Amino acid sequence: MALVMGANGFMGSHITRLLVAQGRQVRAMVRPTSDLSALQGLDIEICYGDISDIDYVRA
Repeated sequence: MALVMGANGFMGSHITRLLVAQGRQVRAMVRPTSDLSALQGLDIEICYGDISDIDYVRA
């Protein structure tokens, strides 16, 4: 499983699409207020959090 932080951004969405195309399982970490339109239609797991929240990242 690959974790992509900021998966809804420009780079993150392209990396996520590449990983999915390679057949990898992807967990996408995005902020709760994020626009997820760049990830629409992808078979991925979305988790909501903030990279600045160290307790969340550790979990």
